[in-house]
Amino acid sequence: MTVAIYNQEVINTDDKVVNHQQQSSLSPPFFYPEASLDDVIKKAQFEATEAKKNPHTFKKSIQRVAVIGAGPSGLPTAKALKEHGLEVKIFERMGEVGGNWVYSEESPLTPSIPSDNNPAPRSKQDVLEKQKKEDGILMEANHKERMSHAPSTACYAGLHNNTAAPIMLNYEDFPWPEDTPWYISHTRVHQYFKDYANEYGLYDLVELNTNVEFVERKQQSTEEEEEKEEGWELTVRKREEFDNGMVRYKSWTESFDAVVMASGGFHRPQVPEFKHLREYNEQWPERIIHSKQYRRHTDFVGKNVLIVGGNASGVDIAFHLEGTAKNVYMVIRNEIDPSIEQSTVGLLLRSMIPDNVIRKRGIVAFSNLNGDVDGSITFNDGTVVNDIDTVIFATGFITDFEYFGPLQAVRRNQEQQQQQQEKTKENGDATEEPLVISNGRRVLNTYQEVFLIRDPTLAFVGVPGHIINTAFFYYQAQAVARVWSGSAFLPSQQKMQEYVDSTTLYPSFPDDVNLQSGILHSQRFVTWLNDHANYIVNNKSNEEGKKKELYTLKGIDPNLNAKWVEIRESWPQRSLDVKKALKEI
Repeated sequence: MTVAIYNQEVINTDDKVVNHQQQSSLSPPFFYPEASLDDVIKKAQFEATEAKKNPHTFKKSIQRVAVIGAGPSGLPTAKALKEHGLEVKIFERMGEVGGNWVYSEESPLTPSIPSDNNPAPRSKQDVLEKQKKEDGILMEANHKERMSHAPSTACYAGLHNNTAAPIMLNYEDFPWPEDTPWYISHTRVHQYFKDYANEYGLYDLVELNTNVEFVERKQQSTEEEEEKEEGWELTVRKREEFDNGMVRYKSWTESFDAVVMASGGFHRPQVPEFKHLREYNEQWPERIIHSKQYRRHTDFVGKNVLIVGGNASGVDIAFHLEGTAKNVYMVIRNEIDPSIEQSTVGLLLRSMIPDNVIRKRGIVAFSNLNGDVDGSITFNDGTVVNDIDTVIFATGFITDFEYFGPLQAVRRNQEQQQQQQEKTKENGDATEEPLVISNGRRVLNTYQEVFLIRDPTLAFVGVPGHIINTAFFYYQAQAVARVWSGSAFLPSQQKMQEYVDSTTLYPSFPDDVNLQSGILHSQRFVTWLNDHANYIVNNKSNEEGKKKELYTLKGIDPNLNAKWVEIRESWPQRSLDVKKALKEI
């Protein structure tokens, strides 16, 4: 057994000692400790017991909830809230449910190249000015207008899932048919989420084509003031397109007792900075795209393509371009050591990279050896390529909740975090700190990576800092619904912060990212929520209490670990299925 001790100087493991001072408290250490199922259950049980002794008390009961996003995390959240008796409204900016699995032929707009890591926060005044200028006016629909309101997702033609659909791309209450293959097309995955919405009446709750423009917390009361209405106010904007090609917008505000951020983390592309990248992009802006803009392999017939990034999307695009592009170069900064057990999944993914892909370890500059920006790209092995037609940055995303405006702050390193903590301590006023603190990948000041500690009427589903899968979202969603409906309890705010700051078991993966990680992380919620459900049932004799027995959660079956070999052996068939799908495009 290995245990991570986060608040001390070292991380002790069975055979390693890692200097914790080299790590950032903003994210798990680079050595991912492997926690056992018993470790996770023991810790979850301890915190669940403490929560029953001294639970967090909400200032008022939660009745009306807004869910932002109708994708793989928003749908089970809305369903859980609904079944626990809360009034739910979902806001989805696209015209269909399904989130990242909604495919569109239109590519999203080109992002900032390189990324702007410190953008000015959205202001309420900006939102109001846009309303005043555009609301109620018939305008001509066009690509920029559509993509500004609801950018297309990262889904592309020929995309297949890379997690086993029947066991990791599913919800506990909605299994796939028994004969479902491990790997299927994006259209079948999308249909699963539409079927889920139909099965549980979620379309009746969703406001489609409606973007959340601004989220603000209502004025909090003080001891000296009379009690004021508390909660959240959302400013939303609906797009209506007519058959004659015209479009009209309508904005309004709505108030809610609580809000769930379930819009995912695959919206704002991350493009890292390289020497002369800005100048290169200024001269040839049509050459650079992000993987989110990639639509189909036939767009690159006979072209020389450079893919920057060697993880899932980069590898998949390289596979798609085999036999289509003239040459494919691929920058893979970190090669995988096959002797490390944790590398199994990474090796499996990269086994799809065609043999004729030209691998590079890094980019020195988007210029020649003399520093001239002439269309050349210099690599760290000293080679220069001067005939690249397209550069595809498959470099991930920045988790950004722009609708929070000044309520959000991004702290990307330990120094920024410590500076804010010192400022807060000097002022003696935590309210001076922005409400939502993220590191560009996940929200930092949350309990169980779900509930905002300073105000647990704000929750996040689908954006944890670890490897995630659809099955896990179901348990996060259940936690939100049960806590807000009184079927489970949070620890006090002080205890929540202590648990986050102190000893933390961070379950990781041995050789199967999807299975073991999903099993361990979901068990945190299953242990806690089932314990509280039993507590409530045993302390209530009415019908309400009896009904809560139905909510016993199963969790992800630990025996599924045995499926890993079968999943791994089926991977070559996935490659064949993808190639077949590409021929039909």
